[in-house]
Amino acid sequence: MSSPLPGKNEKLPIFSITQIITLVLGLVLALLAALSSIWPQPFRSLAYLEVDTDPENVLPQDEAVRVFYNRMKRAFYLHDMVVVGVVNEVHPSGVFNPQTLSNVHTLAEVAKTLR
Repeated sequence: MSSPLPGKNEKLPIFSITQIITLVLGLVLALLAALSSIWPQPFRSLAYLEVDTDPENVLPQDEAVRVFYNRMKRAFYLHDMVVVGVVNEVHPSGVFNPQTLSNVHTLAEVAKTLR
């Protein structure tokens, strides 16, 4: 019958103190996030955490690109928008090749017809 303890030639898995601290800290943060969602009253201070996924809020309001974007939204009465990411990992030039750009153009033309 084999012993559940490692023999002299077997090594126990060794974890560095940094890995252990990182794991424990990650688990504690995940637990706090979960608890504030499950029981908001006892964890009121955590309830104010907010994740903003709106890409418009990435830049400051006075950033030139954002100011221009907001001006164009008002000028063209744009309210909703769809952002499409295009990736081409096959072509050496990525998305900057005639076929992919033609596909993006076709997609944009079809999108213009949507109401």
